[in-house]
Amino acid sequence: RFDDHNSDYLLCQVAGRSIRIAQNRARQGELGVTGCCVWDAAVVLARYLEWAEELRSGSKTEVGVQAVQDAVHGRKCLELGAGCGLAGLAAAALGGLVTVTDREETLSLLERNVKDFAAEHCRSSEQRPRRKGKVAASAVDMGATGRLECPHAEYLDWSEPLELEQVDGKPYEVILAADCLYSLDGAAALASVVKSLCCEPESPAFRATVMLSQELRAP
Repeated sequence: RFDDHNSDYLLCQVAGRSIRIAQNRARQGELGVTGCCVWDAAVVLARYLEWAEELRSGSKTEVGVQAVQDAVHGRKCLELGAGCGLAGLAAAALGGLVTVTDREETLSLLERNVKDFAAEHCRSSEQRPRRKGKVAASAVDMGATGRLECPHAEYLDWSEPLELEQVDGKPYEVILAADCLYSLDGAAALASVVKSLCCEPESPAFRATVMLSQELRAP
């Protein structure tokens, strides 16, 4: 396994950058509590995004045409049920414009990891104040220094009406989700929010690429 639930932090190398993810081990064993630790599915998705970017920026496009199309560099990305935020922060490390989302009880840890990532890797470490029920993002600009645009953490509960604000008027191009289902009870809500995001011409992520990484567990 890649994950480590016995540590307060998990380190993951993506595109030559060290991403340090804080975990809340104290709550990991509580019934119904999610998003406290990094799970293998997030590490696998981060590795896949890195591989896709390596193919895009290199000459081996014949090796994985679909993977090249999945590269996130310069694309608007929205992560659902982000938990600790590893998948979304990996996308940010690869040059994506990233908004990571989760429920209220998980958001403080997610915001902490976004803030730490921004302080280490981004042009500006200022985290935009979040607004309940709204998701927004601004444009990516790698800048002359090669430092990244700051990702953002936002509140998004799948059981509530979806309200997304497009700052630059452009739709989200990539939807990410890594082990965001605690049980099958949440599958219908996840399907509903993805449909709301992607399936209508006026939707905020119309025709976006959806990348879902989920560990198969025994019922």
